[in-house]
Amino acid sequence: MKFFELTNLSQGERIAFARQLRGLTQDDVSEKLGLTGESKRRTMAIYERDQL
Repeated sequence: MKFFELTNLSQGERIAFARQLRGLTQDDVSEKLGLTGESKRRTMAIYERDQL
């Protein structure tokens, strides 16, 4: 059994933690959020790295 632990409470880390906990990829989340275009994966990565 794999245990998940959130050590960094930044917004990006919480987004990544919730996504991984549910077994979703960045593409899955971007589709559910309605992000479009070629850079939707990049947009999710930016959110997860707190660069926005």
